[in-house]
Amino acid sequence: MLQYCCVAWLTIAFIPSFAVRVDKLDRPIFFLRHGESEFNVAGRVSKFSTALVDAPLTKRGIEQAAHVASQLQNYRAREMSEIQDLLQADCIFTSPLTRAVQTALVALKPLLQQGKTLKLLPDAREAVDCCHWDSVGAATGDDIKARALDLLGASEAEGMQNVQVDSSLATTKWWSDRSESSSKIHERLHRMLEMLLASEECNSIIVVGHSTAIKEMLELAWNPENMSYIPSCYHGSVQEFKLSLQNGATPLPLDPLSKKVTNLGLVGAKLTEGPSLTEVRLLLDTGLMGMEEKKCGNGLGVWVAEDGQTKRRNGRHRNHCACGFGSRCAGSCDHGMSSWKYMSALLEATTAAIVNNVFH
Repeated sequence: MLQYCCVAWLTIAFIPSFAVRVDKLDRPIFFLRHGESEFNVAGRVSKFSTALVDAPLTKRGIEQAAHVASQLQNYRAREMSEIQDLLQADCIFTSPLTRAVQTALVALKPLLQQGKTLKLLPDAREAVDCCHWDSVGAATGDDIKARALDLLGASEAEGMQNVQVDSSLATTKWWSDRSESSSKIHERLHRMLEMLLASEECNSIIVVGHSTAIKEMLELAWNPENMSYIPSCYHGSVQEFKLSLQNGATPLPLDPLSKKVTNLGLVGAKLTEGPSLTEVRLLLDTGLMGMEEKKCGNGLGVWVAEDGQTKRRNGRHRNHCACGFGSRCAGSCDHGMSSWKYMSALLEATTAAIVNNVFH
């Protein structure tokens, strides 16, 4: 359901008004792609229209964001560590583009209504290309929040007027008028990650942004080495996943480096010194665009082979139903397929190793 999008960065440097940490400990960071926008559904020709300047969410995009909010509410009482880190985030940032601000206000409503401030971060915006207008800004300062709420509509915006939005970094023109190279985008992303890493007040971070930016950020800062990313259909813990790889499980392809996340895609990671990203994990029901997936388990899962691949080739048989993050579809698997928990035999051995190490 969730996706990556492009992000562009300011051509002028700024100094954020955050306290600086003396130590640079690892901290959880989450990247949330915006929901479906009017640009996403526009026809090939109409995508070039100036009517799509700073395109807002569609009705479906708003519904997607509301679904994430309900998922977060449901996970509040659960013990999945990554979700708990997200729910306890003390810093919430968003691209100032309307679709990202709207997504943050709706999807993260359970957190923002606790009194947390939503901070506009121009370095998290979409990159402007040569021909499209959806990533050209339409407002500055406090007008950014006002525009986002106005385009949400009265019912969807109810209760959000009191949400604190810090627009201090977007009081003047914060968008670009020309396309930017990948190296320029990487410079901005690197600057953003350095700022987040140095911030004394940010121990757990959420950034709402765009699909290409997330993909570019992974290219820039993720060094997976022998550990691949963790897909949303994996049920185990990060520790179990690492142990399964150490015990010979085949690493999954690094698809987030070549594919964008779908709308409302949520990517969790650890931000550490470098700055660099580790333990990249797709959360909730996040998918990747362009992946060859066939649904199973009454729509709750996708067909996968034992090695987690969704492609049917080279004699690979997709005989497992991989449920979405936190879902249980084993009781409704199609055609006698079994629920997938990444190399189950290896996991049984590594889980036993965990128990032996911890309790003996």
